[in-house]
Amino acid sequence: MDKDILIGVDIGGTTVKNAIISIQGEMIDKWEIPTVLKNGGKSVPQDIWNSIEKNYLN
Repeated sequence: MDKDILIGVDIGGTTVKNAIISIQGEMIDKWEIPTVLKNGGKSVPQDIWNSIEKNYLN
């Protein structure tokens, strides 16, 4: 796994867009997950982390 990366997250009303970017600005990966708004959106931060673990860390 690269140590020098950035993680970009755009939280929208229907989807959360995620991106892994190198320090040099190169897009390494990008994907979307649905924005789950039940419970006032309390699960959104955990949903984002779970998607990063699933799509990039594994």
